[in-house]
Amino acid sequence: MLVNKFVSLFRNKWVKIALCFLLFLASAIIIIAMLLGQEAGTFVIQVQDGNLDKSISITLDNPNGVAPSLQSKLTAEGANNMSDYNPQYFLDNNKYSTLTSISSHMGRWLGDSADYVDAQVTDEADFNEHIDKIYRKEVVSYDSVGNELDYIFVKVSADEKYDPNITYYTTLLDLGVTGRSLYAYSFYVVNTSTDNTSVQFKATMTYSNVSHYCDEISRIMVFTQGTEENSTKARIYYKPEDMSREYDENDTDFRNYEDSREYYLNHGYNDDLAPLTSFQSVGNQAGTVFNDDPYRIEAGGYMKFTVLFWLEGEDPDEGYFGDNIYSGTIKFGLTLSVDMTV
Repeated sequence: MLVNKFVSLFRNKWVKIALCFLLFLASAIIIIAMLLGQEAGTFVIQVQDGNLDKSISITLDNPNGVAPSLQSKLTAEGANNMSDYNPQYFLDNNKYSTLTSISSHMGRWLGDSADYVDAQVTDEADFNEHIDKIYRKEVVSYDSVGNELDYIFVKVSADEKYDPNITYYTTLLDLGVTGRSLYAYSFYVVNTSTDNTSVQFKATMTYSNVSHYCDEISRIMVFTQGTEENSTKARIYYKPEDMSREYDENDTDFRNYEDSREYYLNHGYNDDLAPLTSFQSVGNQAGTVFNDDPYRIEAGGYMKFTVLFWLEGEDPDEGYFGDNIYSGTIKFGLTLSVDMTV
């Protein structure tokens, strides 16, 4: 069950998130450094020239537009006042519709209590019980191929009937969540190769500078959408619990499961929509979230790449370590490297 707790990431209550992209001559490596840091932070993206035969670049502009700006550096402000959260609010009944909406905000996007999320209304009884807090989406305009351009949320009327074909929404504030709930950063990775071939790149994310066990409740999601077939994917990464810990007093429900993955699959995670994977390696203050995850972009194509970060309110370690965990710190680094052998 989510509780309204807040975290200041690093000592001065600021989230410093930096993305640094570095494309080397031989290996065409791009480094994204995502820092949740001590000082008033920025989200920095930096690109250097590389091998033009096989290369990728970044932009916040839609590559379908006229002459997208392939910049060498992008920056965004940090964030503070992060509250706990759960993916059941954005892995909705309509598959990736909420995630797609989040990723439409290029650059930094911060979830807060005013945001609309899936109300998880599955039957008429749910609908009638929560009708005073339920909204439905009304599309205002479409583009030339039928994609939604703009929409509004309308509160359902008191005499409205439940429709199983509609995805209903509510606000985080109605769910008792206040403050910042989610950090997301979206950008495009563009195939800028000159040899007119597809390009494959690998993603590796590490974490470090952990204090007060903040890594125990940290969650990372990578959500991609691109021109390559089957490129729309979501993946969630978490640090497994130490099953030898005495969770009984703090989370008796957790002890009903044989491992933490089974627990999470029964607490807001949809493994069909976003496969749940444990961190590649863990340490006291540093480790690897994932290593060499492969992605491919067709010739002349691009991929929208979104990284999401939240503090998991359903993690039993939240109760095990107590409120002190919300004063913790953590730093992430994501590396995208072009595979020159493919």
